[in-house]
Amino acid sequence: MSVKRYFFLPLILLLSLLTCCAPKTETEGSDLGPDGAVLDPSAYRNTVWLGPSEARNERLLIDEEGSARIMLASEMYYLRPAGDSFILESHLYRTLFDEEPALVMPVGKANIFSDGSVCRFELLSDDMGTFYKEQETILFYRSKSDPKEDRWYFIDYGNAMMIPHAQPNTRWSDWYPLNQTVIIDLAADAHGAVSGTCTVDGKTMDCELLIGHRGWDNCCALVKQGARSAEDVLLFGWMDKSYNRRFARSFELTGTYDPYGVCGEKGRCTLSKQITFDLAERNWLGMNLYELMFKLEREGWQAEPVALFDQESSFYCLRKGEQTLLLAWDSEFGDRFTDLYVSEYALYEGRTLRSWSTLKPIDHRMADDFVPADGSKFSDAFESSGYHNIVYRFFFLDDCRVAACKYLPHGEWAESDFIILDLYEGK
Repeated sequence: MSVKRYFFLPLILLLSLLTCCAPKTETEGSDLGPDGAVLDPSAYRNTVWLGPSEARNERLLIDEEGSARIMLASEMYYLRPAGDSFILESHLYRTLFDEEPALVMPVGKANIFSDGSVCRFELLSDDMGTFYKEQETILFYRSKSDPKEDRWYFIDYGNAMMIPHAQPNTRWSDWYPLNQTVIIDLAADAHGAVSGTCTVDGKTMDCELLIGHRGWDNCCALVKQGARSAEDVLLFGWMDKSYNRRFARSFELTGTYDPYGVCGEKGRCTLSKQITFDLAERNWLGMNLYELMFKLEREGWQAEPVALFDQESSFYCLRKGEQTLLLAWDSEFGDRFTDLYVSEYALYEGRTLRSWSTLKPIDHRMADDFVPADGSKFSDAFESSGYHNIVYRFFFLDDCRVAACKYLPHGEWAESDFIILDLYEGK
């Protein structure tokens, strides 16, 4: 096993009395006075504005080009100027890796006024029923922090790891036996795009399951194939997404806009992954780690643990001929014991990536080009959280290698001691 290693200069660890999952930022300004004018995003390029509730994750970001995005309760909307107001748009994608949205859908309209230090958000319309009452009027205060420190808010972190789009080559269906008027049958292809059919009152139509991403975005929509507008939306709402084990086999979407009655009276659409009781790859995610390794070893695979930075076993590497299988695991507490289950896998033939699940392995060329520097983060550069314990993160690459880095879980979440391990043992 070869190792490519970089060393960092010691970083100063900033200690704080309070710890939280998000870095604290300072704000300046007071309540918006009578002189507030319609917000001109181009006048406040590269700024961050924070709402009063950190728990609800309220923030307004304006990038270097003057494009504005607003985050309310982890739902992200783009702001499109429309006269003296703004149209709130949800960008929906076919996969977690698409750069361009498949559908841009207006969900409401708002006024935003600013005096340079405070912004006042006033919701005018809620076309898709997506906003809470406490979100109708919010004050945002301009932050003193560098907007780059907020980049991690717009990266798809682990809460998106178990959705159908992160489980290629799987099939998902509405399994409720009492629901005879709506039948949904979807499949995720090799890239994670989810499509299939939806039958409503005996009428079957081709459809796609689109997702909001580029952040902690929970928006999701079941739409007609090739949807172009809100008229093609069969169901819009928010999805339950997490790294918890149960989400490996169940996907839940709560509807806020349901013109076809897809959710019925329960107000929620639940899709179940079709599984079997064999060694097919679609069954691996969520399976007991040792049960899977035991069955694979009976099929001729050889397993060994891989430890990072002199810590405990980080993941497992299994080999059979020219095939290499990397298995990441997580733990779930049962009644009397801790159950370790498969939380990610990557399967290679030689150095070629054959299949994967949850976090797509990173392009090795981009990983090789990454140069650690003060303030640079591998997770930011590749918009991936990787898998982590208390002192390190690791990332599978698409050529049978693994990148890993230590990090400080406080303050700026700084990364250090970046390494690349080669797990290929071919001739």
